Amino acid sequence: MPKRSNDFQKIILHLQSLTAPGYEVKESKFLKDSITGQMREVDIVIESSIAGYNSIVSIEVIGWQKKKGDIEWVERMACKHNTLPTSTLVLVSKSGFTKNALKKAEFLNITTLTIEEALEKDWSEFINSLGRYEEISNNYSCRIDTKKYPSDTGPPEIDGSKIYAQKDVREGVDLKVFIDWILQNKHLKDSFFSTIGKDSSRNYTVVYESASPIYVLETNGKFREIAKINIDLKSRQKTFNFNMSSGSFRNKDIAFGTNIASDKSAIITLMKDNENHRKITGYIEDEDGTRVISGECCNNKTEEKNK
Repeated sequence: MPKRSNDFQKIILHLQSLTAPGYEVKESKFLKDSITGQMREVDIVIESSIAGYNSIVSIEVIGWQKKKGDIEWVERMACKHNTLPTSTLVLVSKSGFTKNALKKAEFLNITTLTIEEALEKDWSEFINSLGRYEEISNNYSCRIDTKKYPSDTGPPEIDGSKIYAQKDVREGVDLKVFIDWILQNKHLKDSFFSTIGKDSSRNYTVVYESASPIYVLETNGKFREIAKINIDLKSRQKTFNFNMSSGSFRNKDIAFGTNIASDKSAIITLMKDNENHRKITGYIEDEDGTRVISGECCNNKTEEKNK
């Protein structure tokens, strides 16, 4: 089977996900041709439903290094999507478009996008200083030990999806959120994560005992006090060396890059927050999957959680 994606298409996928939070963004999705019934592949599809009206934004991407998107490509894409359930067609070219291509796209009501110059000079300077990126990922499993009551006739059956600080079903916190809070403890991170060697992993066991009572729900709806939470944690550090580029996309400063090492394929995509200019969010994708990352300008060491 041929490779259905390329690095630039992945970058555009991630950028679209960052600029369209809450929408379903899919790569290499197949849409049905209304004339032939054939399933046609579209690079990126964004689907939404507003007031009962379904909308499909189809995005086609070309990553030509030197050649601009030309009128022939625009016409081919317009013809292709004429019989697909596409509400809005967006064409993205890495190297921009020819004048005639832009004129034809405008006439056909097709949106054209490319990577423009960065909006702010300091963003480009910051990205140029990047390259080496360190990531710590945490995978864990946990077990909840509850306190024994005199009336117990056997082990209690519990619903461990939420943790409660008091006996009120409205005050529950998702177990995942609670575990994340435990793992963000500064003393824990300093003592554990600092011992992980470059491109290596280590296993830890964390036992959490609360100073004040916390509870889980039994399947019968009663509260049961927690004795301790046991967390089996595997932390892994990865080091990448990215060849970075900066620019702007949909009026937001962005950056992207691919890992230089040929034996470790990876893509990073970053976007700067327009309101908080120090805040950066993005994605990193490698053989282990796609993870959300976040951080601040002038800080290229990010801790990332992957469950």
